[in-house]
Amino acid sequence: MKRRWFLKILLAAAVLALIVAGLVVGTDQGIQKRLEQTRRELRAHGFKTELSDFDFTVPADMASRAAAIVAVSDSTQVTRQGPLELMVPVTTNAARVAWRQTKLLTQNEEDLWPKLSLALAMQQSAFRQRAGEPA
Repeated sequence: MKRRWFLKILLAAAVLALIVAGLVVGTDQGIQKRLEQTRRELRAHGFKTELSDFDFTVPADMASRAAAIVAVSDSTQVTRQGPLELMVPVTTNAARVAWRQTKLLTQNEEDLWPKLSLALAMQQSAFRQRAGEPA
């Protein structure tokens, strides 16, 4: 008797599991169909829906300018002591800006304005040549 009830409960659970699985699979297919329909509608309106629709190539002039910027920035390392402090705090709401100072001092108390001016002047012509502009 107990075995018969156990088989009935087991059969009912199996039927219930099949119904739930059918609903999940049916719902998943419905979602997939709606997704594909939405994608077709977007394409019909001119939207790009695939990565292959986009052109990720960089024009030659932009690539040469980017290369020039990288080359110049790598070669204008005036100091290896870390970043320059271009705005030094004076009080809680005021700062001393570097471009107004007569000397640009580093941690070693070395004036960097002459070195920086020379390096930038030398690199300006190199940058313009790499960018395709007249020096």
